[in-house]
Amino acid sequence: MSTTNILKLTSPAAYLLIPCSNLQRPYLLKMASNQAENLKLANACLFVFAIRDDEERTKTTKEIFHPDIVMYEADRVNTGYNGLEARMQELIAGNDFGFQAAGKPVENHGLTVADWTFGPSGGEPVLSGTDITFAEDGKIRKLWVNFK
Repeated sequence: MSTTNILKLTSPAAYLLIPCSNLQRPYLLKMASNQAENLKLANACLFVFAIRDDEERTKTTKEIFHPDIVMYEADRVNTGYNGLEARMQELIAGNDFGFQAAGKPVENHGLTVADWTFGPSGGEPVLSGTDITFAEDGKIRKLWVNFK
């Protein structure tokens, strides 16, 4: 007798039966690997915005963001590497502030939520917020920045 898992879909009446043999370790290991990678991307996303060296920031940006990255803020949308770079330069202009993780990020199937603060090293933060990133094919494709 085969054991099955029942996954509830969008409709209350719709159920999908998946044999347990389809949910063996390789699937779980791949998921765990992707989860770790997505958490690393979200962490790198937090710190790339404070890199002062233009060459290093550009290199890191291309390593962690998809070329078609879209960054959403309440008052603007930045697209692509050029849009992201322009926003990064605005954030670091005229200060020596940096980002600090504020708690442990949470990841779920490519969507990662990470709280942060922004301010002078060793001083009180001037901003705090939450980033929501969506990773696809090993790179961040969408970034929502929410200020608190």
